[in-house]
Amino acid sequence: MKEDTGKTKDKEIRKSLDAVLKASQTNSAIFPISFIHLLESSTREDKRTQEELLDFMIKVSKGYAIVPYVRILDYEIIYALCNRVGKKIKNPKEFVIGKGLPYIVGAKPYLVSTDNKELELPEKLKKELLEMTYSLKAFVLSTKNPTMINFLKKQRTNEIQLAEQIEKTIKEDKKFDDIDFRRRYSILRLFIELIAPKMSVMCSRSGFKNEEIIPPNSTREFIENFFKSMPSIYTDWALSFRRDVVRSEKGRIDPHDSNDIAALSIAIPYCDIVATDKKWQAACYQEKLGEIFNTKIIFSINDLHKYL
Repeated sequence: MKEDTGKTKDKEIRKSLDAVLKASQTNSAIFPISFIHLLESSTREDKRTQEELLDFMIKVSKGYAIVPYVRILDYEIIYALCNRVGKKIKNPKEFVIGKGLPYIVGAKPYLVSTDNKELELPEKLKKELLEMTYSLKAFVLSTKNPTMINFLKKQRTNEIQLAEQIEKTIKEDKKFDDIDFRRRYSILRLFIELIAPKMSVMCSRSGFKNEEIIPPNSTREFIENFFKSMPSIYTDWALSFRRDVVRSEKGRIDPHDSNDIAALSIAIPYCDIVATDKKWQAACYQEKLGEIFNTKIIFSINDLHKYL
C-alpha cells in the first residue's frame, strides 16, 4: 500500500487501509504475503522503514502466505494432464495459501544438522519442531532475520541480467512482424520447452498415450484452453507476452517486471481480489485474466475498500 504502514493521512487511501485492517482483524479476508513482497521490501536502505513495512505486512497477513509461482508450476502441469485423462488429484487451489514460513518458500520443512546431515531425534520432538515452522513466531523471526534479508538483496542483483536475457529473446522473435503469429509461436515454444517433457514422462509412467492428452490436429482454441487449465503458467505467459510484444516496442525491459509478473502469476489465478499498478492494466484487460479466473483486478488502491 504505497509507503503505507498505517500512518497515511490521505483520505482515499485511508478508507482502504481501514477496510484492510478491519477485514484482517475479523478474519473476513486473508492478505497473504508472498516471497516477492519480502524481496521488494528488502531493497529499502532505511532500516527503520523496512522494519515498519515488515511489521505492517505481518500484522495484516497474520502469518498467511502464498507459495511462489515457480513452486507450483510443476504441479499445475501434472494436475492439467491428469484432468485430461480423468485422473483426480488434489486441486492446487486447496494448498497454495496457508499459514507459516513453508508457504513463503513453497516447500515442506525438514530437519538437518549444521553439517547437513539428518538429525537423530525422537519422533515426537521432530514433529513439534516441524510444526513450529508454521507458527507466527517463526514467521516473524524468519522474515526479519538479517540472513534472510541479505539473501533477498542478493536476488535483486540478478534482475538486470534477466532483463537483458529477455531483451535478447525479444529481438530474436521480432523477425516475426505479425503479432498474432508471434502469439502462436510463443505458445508453441512454451509447450515444447515446458509442457511436452513432463507430459512424456507422465505418459511413460502411467501408460497413457500423448494422443489421449493432446489429440492430433488440435485447434488453437483447444491448445489455449489447455494452457488455461494451468492457471499460473498461463498468467505468466500472458503477462510476459504482453510485456515482450507491446511494452518492449517502447523501450527497454524494466528489470522489476519479472518480480511483478511472478507475483501476479500466482495471485491472479488463486486470489479473489488482486491490487496492482496501472502499468499492468492493459495486459490484464487484453488477456481477460480477471474474467478467465473470476478474479477482481483493481489498479488503484483507493478502490480496495469497495470490495472488502
